[in-house]
Amino acid sequence: MFYANMAIDSIQDAKIAFLKQTIQEDSLKKPLVDFVEAQRVFTKQIAKSANDVMTLTSQTFANAITGTTKKGA
Repeated sequence: MFYANMAIDSIQDAKIAFLKQTIQEDSLKKPLVDFVEAQRVFTKQIAKSANDVMTLTSQTFANAITGTTKKGA
């Protein structure tokens, strides 16, 4: 997850830097920067959910192969 978040932050930071350099009108710049920040939050949540699904899937698959089960889950 660390590297996924790092990549997401790098891309979103580049977008924000571009907006701040390109758009001079604050009434237009602020909503666009807010939109990029919303994209950051959304993308990080998608990455976390995908990671959680993959972790659970691999654990379930490993347990099925070894014949073990996780009690209390």
